[in-house]
Amino acid sequence: MPGMVLFGRRWAIASDDLVFPGFFELVVRVLWWIGILTLYLMHRGKLDCAGGALLSSYLIVLMILLAVVICTVSAIMCVSMRGTICNPGPRKSMSKLLYIRLALFFPEMVWASLGAAWVADGVQCDRTVVNGIIATVVVSWIIIAATVVSIIIVFDPLGGKMAPYSSAGPSHLDSHDSSQLLNGLKTAATSVWETRIKLLCCCIGKDDHTRVAFSSTAELFSTYFSDTDLVPSDIAAGLALLHQQQDNIRNNQEPAQVVSHAPGSSQEADLDAELENCHHYMQFAAAAYGWPLYIYRNPLTGLCRIGGDCCRSRTTDYDLVGGDQLNCHFGSILHTTGLQYRDFIHVSFHDKTRKHTPKSCVPFQRGQPQTLGKPHRCPGAGSEPRFHPGRQSKTVSQEKKPAVCGCSAVCPVCLGVSPGGSHLHSRGGLLVPTDGSHTSLPKRTSGGAFNTAEVQAAPWVYELPFIVALDHRKESVVVAVRGTMSLQDVLTDLSAESEVLDVECEVQDRLAHKGISQAARYVYRRLINDGILSQAFSIAPEYRLVIVGHSLGGGAAALLATMLRAAYPQVRCYAFSPPRGLWSKALHEYSQSFIVSLVLGKDVIPRLSVTNLEDLKRRILRVVAHCNKPKYKILLHGLWYELFGGNPNFPTELDGGDQEVLTQPLLGEQSLLTRWSPAYSFSSDSPLDSSPKYPPLYPPGRIIHLQEEGASGRFGCCSAAQYSAKWSHEAEFSKILIGPKMLTDHMPDIVMRALDSLVSDRAACVSCPAQGVSGVDVA
Repeated sequence: MPGMVLFGRRWAIASDDLVFPGFFELVVRVLWWIGILTLYLMHRGKLDCAGGALLSSYLIVLMILLAVVICTVSAIMCVSMRGTICNPGPRKSMSKLLYIRLALFFPEMVWASLGAAWVADGVQCDRTVVNGIIATVVVSWIIIAATVVSIIIVFDPLGGKMAPYSSAGPSHLDSHDSSQLLNGLKTAATSVWETRIKLLCCCIGKDDHTRVAFSSTAELFSTYFSDTDLVPSDIAAGLALLHQQQDNIRNNQEPAQVVSHAPGSSQEADLDAELENCHHYMQFAAAAYGWPLYIYRNPLTGLCRIGGDCCRSRTTDYDLVGGDQLNCHFGSILHTTGLQYRDFIHVSFHDKTRKHTPKSCVPFQRGQPQTLGKPHRCPGAGSEPRFHPGRQSKTVSQEKKPAVCGCSAVCPVCLGVSPGGSHLHSRGGLLVPTDGSHTSLPKRTSGGAFNTAEVQAAPWVYELPFIVALDHRKESVVVAVRGTMSLQDVLTDLSAESEVLDVECEVQDRLAHKGISQAARYVYRRLINDGILSQAFSIAPEYRLVIVGHSLGGGAAALLATMLRAAYPQVRCYAFSPPRGLWSKALHEYSQSFIVSLVLGKDVIPRLSVTNLEDLKRRILRVVAHCNKPKYKILLHGLWYELFGGNPNFPTELDGGDQEVLTQPLLGEQSLLTRWSPAYSFSSDSPLDSSPKYPPLYPPGRIIHLQEEGASGRFGCCSAAQYSAKWSHEAEFSKILIGPKMLTDHMPDIVMRALDSLVSDRAACVSCPAQGVSGVDVA
């Protein structure tokens, strides 16, 4: 902080970022210089051949040029070590040194080109000398190419617009011209971010939803970074300091106060029951990820276990929507959940399109009870009866006689009449009009069957895959929504604007995360309009509805459960590691009667919201501005602390400034030199705080927090960890915690491992009431 200004534009690199690159280049240059000197001294007598004088001159000039470069790089390193992040004054000479260093690249390029030309002419000298010259030429061009790549990486597309602002200083922050400049910068930044996102997601379709998601994500990024001049290394240093600061505060805190009353037996039993339910339903949430997660969890045996399923061609009457790896996906689901093939109503993965071939139909006797897997009659009038394989022992009613459906690719069952008057039939739960008007279905032939055709194309943004299955152990119809696994899902996550949730409930404030709300609405339409839930409950009407999901899928599951609660009052939802920024405070309180969320350790996603990100940015600015150590020491100490632990008491206070508050986001070198202006206060609204698009949002339902109690390594690589569980208030997740496990604690396999360990330990300690009570807390 701030980005350097060179050639009249700002660059995404600070003057104190050149210590490590300079050290690396210095080592390479010194070794290179020593190698050339050794080559010249050892083979100087062999350069009396034809063209040897040129090669001798080449080596001598190259050594002189390298010596000058080594001196320049050493000076850049020394200057870059001076000062602090917010005190670039001692590094004012950095721009001149960089101009000199860049100027030295021109003679390097010229000399490398001449060396290549001389070697290419076929110099008749000792082969060792020639090979040494070739090596020096190759190394020269590698360093030049690496420098060009580095320049491209640190290039800031907005640098030309930021440079005047950086030199304006804080005295112009409140001026009308500065306000116009800031608005122009935000518009340009939004355009730049949208271009970057489009390039990154170039393989995604360009429908209206995708274009809206691009714009929403670009606006979020441009708004978040619009009022700071942070470079990536500043953020890394700030996160390292914040981690140590948080650990220091936690270590110095007094032991937690014991609750004044012991948790009641009902609360303890409720926690135990919900933990057992979470342990059971997490299998479904993980299964929704398909074969990639299964292989990741079982790297040695997973492929062997599902290899047969990948190669097997199944015939089914179920609604299986996916691509080339569908059988692999379904095989991993069977192994993860332990269910049978016939227990699934709907499975989708949204990979590529899948084709189905038609099956033939055979007559069936009227009114006969049908057993699982046997054909039963599709009753009707006006044509011969048809059949499809049954899922459950039942007698076909002779009183309900909807129109007869022809045999489709899976011999559909007639279920009713659509609002438009056309008959509906089900392909494993997917209701479509029998007139063939559904665009994703094949057309009917004259014989009543369907041609081989595509069933579902690749998904757009806001479309989440899901599975619907019958869980006989818990007597429930389980809907499991998949979490983030594609660029479409990432765009859904980042569509963080708020919109009013269209749901039937008495809550007035119904704001929710736009992207997740749209994804939940998509699943809702599939479940209701396509008749998937109707099919499931026609098979098991006494079962209850349970909706589960992990990460993005957990947030969508919570919204979906709220949408379905009017039709299914007994619905339950288990959201694993859901995002914090999901919906309003009123909906958070409303959902506590039917939604349970589970959070592991320092998982960043249940603490992640636009409001919390803004708070994180403020804390980074504050801790960086009050640090009295150079950036390279902060990064080295932070890396050591992350890998090996140690003392978190790293100095972070400026001399004489420990009581001051960071009141000015530093937007240029001059403003850094003049300390801070009172024009900006951290208590004032930031662009994100003041925007109605990003109001404070909260997590779903009651929250179970799993916390690690044993030492399992700083990255959770050891399986000896032990966990405790407690009910927690949402306020405990109002700040983002920094640590090496903030990402790993979110992984579904880690969550499953923690639940396995916790449930097994609690089951083993049923006879230890003291230990059982200790893991329970009342929020």
